[in-house]
Amino acid sequence: VAYVDPQTHLSDHLTVYRAPDAPCFTGQDCLLLNNLMLHLVAAVSANQIRTLVAMRETLTSPRNLALAVCDQRGTLHCAER
Repeated sequence: VAYVDPQTHLSDHLTVYRAPDAPCFTGQDCLLLNNLMLHLVAAVSANQIRTLVAMRETLTSPRNLALAVCDQRGTLHCAER
């Protein structure tokens, strides 16, 4: 399952496996996973921001500081609003 953020065009991926002898995924399974993916992406973003807020609390003068999550290429993944 893949989700592409319409604003940043960054993607999040989730791979789900079943045992070889298990039944194939049904259309209803796929619909459920696609809807669940939106919630998982939101949860990851919220957890990243929560981590940033916790880090801010350890700083001595955090008033004028905005925190964000970037990858090693400098691509912005998540930022405080």
